[in-house]
Amino acid sequence: MLTRRGIRVKVMQVLYMLLQDPAWGDKQAEQLLHNNIRQTYRAYLYVLQLLSRLSMQVDDENDRRKSKYIPTDEDRDFNIVFFNNPCTEYLRTSETLRKEWKREGLSTTDEDELLPSIYNELKLFPPYAAYIASTEHTIKEHRDLLRAICKQFLPQNEAFDQFMEDMIPTWSDD
Repeated sequence: MLTRRGIRVKVMQVLYMLLQDPAWGDKQAEQLLHNNIRQTYRAYLYVLQLLSRLSMQVDDENDRRKSKYIPTDEDRDFNIVFFNNPCTEYLRTSETLRKEWKREGLSTTDEDELLPSIYNELKLFPPYAAYIASTEHTIKEHRDLLRAICKQFLPQNEAFDQFMEDMIPTWSDD
């Protein structure tokens, strides 16, 4: 993500490139640096959008379970705590984020085939399973789950990684 360390690395890469190839001008190097930082920002927005859409998958599954002709006890007791998580709720309802996603051209249809498979794998992720098994949550637990998803689950998910590499060329560097 976009951290001071990440920005320093990007600056050092551009400076090294300038030293290796004097044909590059300062304006070109600055433009390349801005483009690299913008790509990192876009990756950040994609991850936020994915978290929002994963929470909507929970609500969709809940609707499917409830609309069954003969729902089982498991269907009736389906836990939608991830959908009700205040952090994911903010991601879904934030008008500012919605405008940024639109401004950056982040289409919600790009990952339509990918989303159900990521969600099915998320359900098997131990921190997520423990989170939905619990009935009471603190704001810290809500945030910790999102951190675990971003730091442990998503980096290990090959489908997500491939999707991000296709959408953001600098994804592997970030």
